[in-house]
Amino acid sequence: MTHTSCKIHSTGPSMTGEGSITPPPATKPSPAAGRSRAASQSPAKGRSAWTLARFRRDEDGALVIFGVFMFIIIVFLGALGVDMMRFEMERAKLQSTLDRAVLAAADIDQSLDPEAVVNDYFTKSGLDGSVTGVTVTEGLGFRAVSATARKTIDTQLIHMLGVDTMSAPAAGTAEERVDAVEISLVLDISGSMSFNNRMTNLENAGLEFVDAIFENSAEDKVSMSIIPYNGQVNIGPDLIDKYNITHRHTNTFCVDLPPSVYTTAALSRTLPMPDSDRMTLLFCSDRISTTPSA
Repeated sequence: MTHTSCKIHSTGPSMTGEGSITPPPATKPSPAAGRSRAASQSPAKGRSAWTLARFRRDEDGALVIFGVFMFIIIVFLGALGVDMMRFEMERAKLQSTLDRAVLAAADIDQSLDPEAVVNDYFTKSGLDGSVTGVTVTEGLGFRAVSATARKTIDTQLIHMLGVDTMSAPAAGTAEERVDAVEISLVLDISGSMSFNNRMTNLENAGLEFVDAIFENSAEDKVSMSIIPYNGQVNIGPDLIDKYNITHRHTNTFCVDLPPSVYTTAALSRTLPMPDSDRMTLLFCSDRISTTPSA
C-alpha cells in the first residue's frame, strides 16, 4: 500500500489550534524594485535627474569660462595700453614744442612778434593749428609769454569700446626780466649845441625820457646817470669828490683820464687823475642830478 504525502502551502490566513486565524507575514519591497518601478513610471524624469547629478559632479572644463573672461580683459588692457602710449607720445611732443616756443618768444632781444614766433614753432613741428591762445605781457625790462595748445588724437583700438578720440592739452609760460637796470645818458654839450635851439630841445627831450622811464618802473629797480661831454666828460661836483682828482679847479669838473683806465670796465677811485683846464658848458636842471649810481 502506497502512502502519499501532500504539503499545502498557503499564503492566506492559517488556522491555529485554538481556532484563530493568523495573517501571513508582511513583506518589504526591495530598493531595486522601487527604482525599477519609479523608472518604469517616469523614465524621462529619471534620466534628467541622473544627467544633472553627473553634470554637478563633473569637473572637466571648469577653467575654460574663467580663461575666456581673463582673455577678454587682457585684450582690453592691451588695447588701452597701446592707445595710451600713443596719447602720451603726442602730448609730450605738444608740450615740448610749446615750451620751446614760449622761451623763444619771451626773449627780450626777440624782434619778431611773440605770437608769430609761437605759431611758427608749431608749424615747423607739424602741429599747425594746435595753438589755442597766446598772451603777451611786457614792459620796461621784462616780457612774459603764455600759451596754450590742444591736439585731438584718434584712437586705434579702444574705439571699439566707444572712445573714438582723446584730447591732449599743453600749457606753459616763459618770462625774461631784468630787475636792475642802469641807464646812462651821454649828452653832447659842445659849442655846436648852441645853434638852432639845440640845447633847449636836448634838455626837454632828456626830461621827457626820464619821466617816461621812472613812471613805468618799480621802485629802486632803475638807476640813471647823465654823462655830458664837450671833448671831455663833465662828471659834476658831486661825483668828482668820489675820485682822487689832482690839480682841482673851481669852475670845471672835467677829468683827463689816463690811458690805463681804458683796459678795465671799472674806474678806480684811488687812481690819481688830473682835472682838465678846459672850461665846459654844464647841462643843468633842477629835475636832473648827476649823483653817483654806485
